[in-house]
Amino acid sequence: MNVNLAGNRFLIGNKQAAVLTVSSGALNFTNNNDLFIGGDTSFNTINAANGTLTISGGSVNVSGTGSLVLGVSTNATGTINLDGGTFTTARNITLGNTGTGMTGTVNFNGGTIVIDANSTSFMTGLTAAYIKSGGAIINTAKTNTIGQALLTDTVSTGGGLTKLGTGTLTLAGANTYTGATLVNAGTLVYNGTNTSTATTVGSGATLMGSGSIGNVTVNSGGTISPGNSPGTLTVGAVTFGAGGNYNWQIYDATAAAGGYDLLSGTSLNITADATTKFNLNLWSLSAISPSDVNGSAINFANTNSYSWTIGTFSGGITNFNSSYFSINTASTNGTGGFANSLGGGSFALAATNNNLVLSFTPLLVNNWTNTANANWSVASAWSAGVPTSAQD
Repeated sequence: MNVNLAGNRFLIGNKQAAVLTVSSGALNFTNNNDLFIGGDTSFNTINAANGTLTISGGSVNVSGTGSLVLGVSTNATGTINLDGGTFTTARNITLGNTGTGMTGTVNFNGGTIVIDANSTSFMTGLTAAYIKSGGAIINTAKTNTIGQALLTDTVSTGGGLTKLGTGTLTLAGANTYTGATLVNAGTLVYNGTNTSTATTVGSGATLMGSGSIGNVTVNSGGTISPGNSPGTLTVGAVTFGAGGNYNWQIYDATAAAGGYDLLSGTSLNITADATTKFNLNLWSLSAISPSDVNGSAINFANTNSYSWTIGTFSGGITNFNSSYFSINTASTNGTGGFANSLGGGSFALAATNNNLVLSFTPLLVNNWTNTANANWSVASAWSAGVPTSAQD
């Protein structure tokens, strides 16, 4: 079924309660006028009707540039129940802004929502958005931000969130859903909070952000990249799996964390080994505002020594061995690489107390400084002490 919104508004629940249920087939809303759920087109009806869109199968597609408005007018209630099927929308989901007592709710319970346009406020300002036991599946090839808190339902609990699609999804709300967060594709930026969810990053996917979340597992091919270029991500227990990645950004070599990435957790367990290593991919930036620029980090000189705490874990680090890590300075895994000249110096990784520490050691140059003294065994005759082996 195709509904052309050109020159029209489509309202579910106009002066009397109405429920539109899609269980199979396809319902397509096209063109650029608004789609309203719950309310009255005059925007002035007291105790206006309630409207509900329930999708349990099939697909509902809302294209165009209008809005999808829940609870349009005074005392109206608009609800979307995503119980199955696929809901594709290019429009922001918002609460009506005319009148008082309006309610707008989205219930995720097993269906998939496909976001088909870039938006910095895809879902925000609603009364509530619940993730029920069936969970939420969010698929986007665009760049989207959900500011709305994604809450656990008081009755139908335990649902999680699955991120699909090659795009970037930012969660900015104070979320409380308790099920697992699966980053299966694209990038999930967790700038909000939810210490109740355990996050798994799958192959080809990336977890970023400056928020605070629960346990994190980085599987083979998955990537963690703290902050918002650069910055700090606060997590629970972390697992670095074989073949996983930490894309570590640095802008200022002498600054504290914030000039470079930091992962702050309760513990770190390394399940990689010397055969299938965990990758630490170094990524230098020459500018970070208003946008990142790949290039040489500031305040880095290859004749100096440096150390950076790239991870801190209050409960300690288990199964650490430097041979379980591969430190990559070339462009790889979406990074720009480490652009500064190393001058023959080298990087190393160590577990120091409860910290994961990356260090840079310059090339040792040992010059003969006392030509008047023919005794080469005198330490003071050398710039770096008596050499232990001959050098050209």
